[in-house]
Amino acid sequence: MKAAENLRRELFPEEDDYYWDSILDNKERSRGVNPMCEDYQLKVEQKRKTLGVSPLASNGMAADNSSLNLCIEEVKARSRNETTDKTDLIKKYLDIQNQENEANKKRIEQRSAYIENIDRENPDTWTDVMINNAYDLYCFVEMWEMDPRMPFDEFKDELKNNREFCKENAPRNGMDSKDWSIS
Repeated sequence: MKAAENLRRELFPEEDDYYWDSILDNKERSRGVNPMCEDYQLKVEQKRKTLGVSPLASNGMAADNSSLNLCIEEVKARSRNETTDKTDLIKKYLDIQNQENEANKKRIEQRSAYIENIDRENPDTWTDVMINNAYDLYCFVEMWEMDPRMPFDEFKDELKNNREFCKENAPRNGMDSKDWSIS
């Protein structure tokens, strides 16, 4: 049942968290440790308990198909224009999930937007703080790309000599602050 699997993905996204695991997270899970933060684990545990599905295993993976079985029952009831004893709770948790998704989307959009009142193609309009933060972001991205890190002076030269490189690395919102961080 595709509809039930879609509902399971939406209602229990924690069961798919492993898709985004880093190498370290994957090693932790293989040792039986859930790499997710404690607050998140507690929130997930409470939701699962309230909905009457099995807790996640110690490594943060689904222990059984109880979440899918709940979703199958809910989808069947919906197809008959009926409700289950969990319908209202499911709606509540889906609303919470949607609100969190929207908040995260807005946060990402805000952080991804470029700083206004600078010329993205001219680093002379950027402050030293912006250039330093742009370099930190560049290094972070290159780390994931497994490319060798460009030295800072070479980075600044590339900004001045390559308009496309400059545009790609232009400061985003918040990068005009010394307190900016990648996380």
